[in-house]
Amino acid sequence: MQNEFSSEVWESGNTQSRTSSGKNNSNIWQIGLSAVIGLELNVYENINAFAEYEAVFQKGWRTIDEYSNGRTYVRNNDYELNGYKLKGIRIGFGICF
Repeated sequence: MQNEFSSEVWESGNTQSRTSSGKNNSNIWQIGLSAVIGLELNVYENINAFAEYEAVFQKGWRTIDEYSNGRTYVRNNDYELNGYKLKGIRIGFGICF
């Protein structure tokens, strides 16, 4: 993702203005694994109860490069992202015919 910006500031009582512009470039890479674990129990002849747990494990990398001539800086940031996310828990009953 890339963003560019520009701005102009006028100060009161002054005929000069300050202008600045810059660029922000962001790259994100992620890989992940989704897993479902479940349990099923036979309650009666054709009736069962079940529970399922789904989770996502992910690892990612993000790089951000910023440039601005308003304050004249160049900044490079690299991040490593690690995560775990619960996608859902399902509990229910099933009937087999």
